[in-house]
Amino acid sequence: MAMEYFALDVVGDLDSALVVALSAVELADGNMEIEALFSVAHVLAMRGELERALQYADQVITKVDDDPQIFMFRAQVLFQLGRTQDALTDVRRVEELAPDSDMGQMARLLRLNLEGPDFSTIIQADR
Repeated sequence: MAMEYFALDVVGDLDSALVVALSAVELADGNMEIEALFSVAHVLAMRGELERALQYADQVITKVDDDPQIFMFRAQVLFQLGRTQDALTDVRRVEELAPDSDMGQMARLLRLNLEGPDFSTIIQADR
């Protein structure tokens, strides 16, 4: 993905990428600040610092709560932290925000996978 390319190929390593992303947060404002915060969250997640990545994702969401990308990212982080129900909430939000997009379809498949099959319809049909 773009952030992995930036972190590993352009900057060279995740530590340097984090320094650059944090510096961008300090210098940016408006939409650029949001992008910089999201970049920090990505780099932290790549470093395995999931709790810190979650904090930055939350900051992005407080500034823009209608971007399916940040909710999908946060859902993935939450899932990795074992917070499946919270992840499902974000996946459902992605479905709401972008129902007909590829991301919305991916969110739907992820939700169905996390929720598991609905056996009640199978049981009722069997009667």
